[in-house]
Amino acid sequence: MKTRQSRRQTRLGAPALQITFSIALSVALAISLSRAAPGNPKEGFWQSPLTGPTLGNYPDTSLPLSTNTTVTPDATPTNTTSINVSTSTDFNGTLAGDPTTGVVQVTDAHPAGTYAVTVTAFGSGGATATKTFRLTVITPVTCLPVGGFSAATNLPAGGSSLAVGDFNGDGNQDLAVANVGVSILLGDGAGHFSAATNFPAGITPFWVAVGDFNGDGKQDLAVANFTSPGTVSILLGDGAGNFSAPTSFAAGDDEPDSVAVGDFNGDGKQDLAVTHYIGGTVSILLGNGAGHFSAATNFGVDNTPYLLAVGDFNGDGKQDLAVANFNSGNVSILLGNGDGSFSAATNFPAGTNPSSLAVGDFNGDGKQDLAVANYAIPGTVSTLLGDGAGNFSAPTSFPAGNTPSSVAVGDFNGDGKQDLAVANYAVPGTVSTLLGDGAGNFSAPTNFAVGGFPNSVAVGDFNGDGKQDLASNNVSILLRECNQITPTGTTCSQFASGTAETLGSVQYDVSNDLIQRVLPHTFLYWVPVTAPAGNNTFAITQTITTGNFNTFFGGTGNGSNVFDSNCVSLQRRFSQSGNMVTVRFNAPAAGTYFIAINFSARSLSGQPAPSPTTTVHYDFTTTGVPDSTSGLDVVLCSSCH
Repeated sequence: MKTRQSRRQTRLGAPALQITFSIALSVALAISLSRAAPGNPKEGFWQSPLTGPTLGNYPDTSLPLSTNTTVTPDATPTNTTSINVSTSTDFNGTLAGDPTTGVVQVTDAHPAGTYAVTVTAFGSGGATATKTFRLTVITPVTCLPVGGFSAATNLPAGGSSLAVGDFNGDGNQDLAVANVGVSILLGDGAGHFSAATNFPAGITPFWVAVGDFNGDGKQDLAVANFTSPGTVSILLGDGAGNFSAPTSFAAGDDEPDSVAVGDFNGDGKQDLAVTHYIGGTVSILLGNGAGHFSAATNFGVDNTPYLLAVGDFNGDGKQDLAVANFNSGNVSILLGNGDGSFSAATNFPAGTNPSSLAVGDFNGDGKQDLAVANYAIPGTVSTLLGDGAGNFSAPTSFPAGNTPSSVAVGDFNGDGKQDLAVANYAVPGTVSTLLGDGAGNFSAPTNFAVGGFPNSVAVGDFNGDGKQDLASNNVSILLRECNQITPTGTTCSQFASGTAETLGSVQYDVSNDLIQRVLPHTFLYWVPVTAPAGNNTFAITQTITTGNFNTFFGGTGNGSNVFDSNCVSLQRRFSQSGNMVTVRFNAPAAGTYFIAINFSARSLSGQPAPSPTTTVHYDFTTTGVPDSTSGLDVVLCSSCH
C-alpha cells in the first residue's frame, strides 16, 4: 500500500515526465531540421564541431653553417594551439614554430648536412597535423689558413654555462648565461652584444638549455639548479628578449648539474633529461607541450654523472642518451624505448675524469660518434666511434689544453670535416680548436685566450659572416678570422694545409715626419678561388678603412703566382692600377685555385707619416669571392726609434 507521500511524488512526477519528453522531442526536431536546412550554418540551431588543426606546405630551405633563417608555409595554420618542430639528433641548432603564422625559426644551424624537419601542429582537442620539409645546412667557403680567431672580447656577465638562441626574434644570435640567475645578452649581428638583462631562476643555477616548451614559437629556457632537493626551472620567453618568472619542477634527485632537451616518448612535445652528480642518475621529465612537466623518472648510470647529450646511437629513430661519468672514467649509453623509458646503462671507457661530451660523425660513416672532454692535466679529448648499433670503440685520445671541461662540434676551416672546440678550465683560460681529417683523427690543438675558468663553449655565427665563431661562459667572444696574409716565402702547400704562419701587421719608423724602414719589405696575400675551365680574371682591391693615409702597397709580379689544387704553378699575368691588382690565368679544368699576390711595402717609404692616428688598417678583397677579405695593420714601431 502506497503512503501519502509516495502518492504525492507519483502525482508530481507525471507532469515532469511529460515536460521532459516534450523538450526532448522539440530538440530532436530542431536538430533534424537544422541538419537538413541549407543556408548559413551560423543561422542554424546546430553547430558542427571544430575540425582538427591544419598546416600549410613548407619549402625546402638551405642556409649557411651556424646561421639563422625562417621558413614560411604557403598557408597559415588553422585550429592550432601550439607547434613543435623536430629533426634528427644529428642537428645541434634550435627549431621553433609559431602557431599563429606557422613560421619556423631556425637558429644556429649546425653541423652541415641535410635534415628532414617535421612540423607538428596541436589542436585544442588533442588532434594533430604534420608537415615536413628538407633543411640543408651548407658548408661555408674554405677558410684558409686554418685556426684563426680574433682576440677575445670579454663581457661582464660570466657564469657556469651558456647557450645560443634568438630570444627577441630579430634574426641575430643571442646568449643565455647561467649565473646567479640567467643573463640574456642580445646580439646585434655584428659580433657585439647588449649589456646583460638578468632574470631569476632557481637556487644555484648551473646549466642552461634552449627549447620551446609551450609551442608558441618563442624560445624558452630550462635551467638545472645545483641544489638539494634538485630542481629544473622553466623560463618562458615572450619573443622580445624577456622571460617569465621561473616555474620549478622537482628534478628527481639532488644536485642536478646539466639539462638537455629531447622528445623521449615521441609525442612531439619537448622533454627534459637531467643528470645528478651525487645521485648517479639521469632523470626524465616528460613535457605536456604547455610548459609543464611530469614527475621525474630516474635511470641509473655510473658514478658522478656530469654532462649529457642526446643522440640516436642505434639508428632506430628513438632518442638515446650519452652521459659523461666524471669519477668513473667512462660514458654511459642509455638506449631509448620511444616511450620515455630507457634500457639499462652500458658503459664505455672514455678517459680521465670525463666532464663533457658531444655527438658528431668524425669518420664520415653516417654513424654517430662521441667526443669526450677529459678534465685532467695534461688535458685530452677522446673520440669514441659508433657502430650504429649502440656500441662504441675504445677511446682514441688527442691533446687539448689543461683541464678540458666542455667540448663542441664545428667546422672552423670549412673543409666539410667536423672539428672540435674545447673549453679549458684554467687560469689563464683558453679555448682549443682541433681540426678533423674526416677519418676520426684530429690535429694538435691551437689555443686561444679567453677569460678565466671557461666551463662551457658554444658555436655560433655572431657577426653573420658565414664563419663559425665561439663563445665561452666567462663571457668571451672569439670571432673567426680567415687571415690570408702570410710572410713572403710561404709555400702553396703550407697555405693549403693550414700550416702557414700568418702576418697581422707591417711596422714602420718615422724620420722628419716621413715613413722610413718598413718591415717586412714584402708579404703575400692568398685567396682560394673557384674557377671554370678556360681564361679567368680576378681583381684584388686594397681599401684603407682606418687612418689618415692614402698610399697603397705595390703588387709585384715577382713572387706572385697562381697554383692549382695540387700546388702546381700555372701561367699567369698580373697588372696593377692604383689600389687594384688584376690577375689573369688559364684554368685547365674547373676547380679550386690558389692566387698569391706578393705585395711590396717599400711603396710606403718616403710618404708623410699617418697623423694623428699612427695605425692604418688595410683590407684586401677579391671581387666576387666570398670570405676573401683579410686585414693588415700598418703600425708605428715603438722600439725602432
